[in-house]
Amino acid sequence: MKFDSSSFSHVFWIDASSVSTISQGLKGICNLPEAQPFALDGSLESALLWIGSLKENYVIVFDNADILTPEELEQYFPPGLGGNILITSRNSAMQCLTSPTNCLEVEEMADSDAILLLLKASCLDIAQTNDLYEKASEIVKELCCVPLAIDQAGAIIRSGALSIKEYLGIYSEQWKTLLSYSEFRGASKYN
Repeated sequence: MKFDSSSFSHVFWIDASSVSTISQGLKGICNLPEAQPFALDGSLESALLWIGSLKENYVIVFDNADILTPEELEQYFPPGLGGNILITSRNSAMQCLTSPTNCLEVEEMADSDAILLLLKASCLDIAQTNDLYEKASEIVKELCCVPLAIDQAGAIIRSGALSIKEYLGIYSEQWKTLLSYSEFRGASKYN
């Protein structure tokens, strides 16, 4: 399954790890240039109303919704039927917010697939050296073969912020900082 953001007029990524982060994310939407003409008052309610009023096909991603109950999270859904809602969560109770056919459980990848994902996401060529493969193997084991975490590690390596050889050393010292970079928010914050 591939997420193609070009299919949507807007993609709103909300950190749903707490009520506070959801509120902060929704209030931040009020500052978007395309929201400015609507004179939103900076509240999460005005952001939700604006999102719900969009005529184009949008998606709002509630990422890392592990702690809230489905009822608590549902309070932050935009009104109307015009958009799409994607929830990432380790909380299986979130399944009640959709039909069973719209749920997908993401499991750990096989080591070999995880290594290939890391090398592809980081734009590294394994043919260059076997050392890359060994370093990639160490990284995916540390990240427990979780696809989103591996993809995020690859994005950090691809950006040049860290080399594949530096990644584990820095990760072990500063994993919270590495996983909070806003430009890599395409992946969740996995421990």
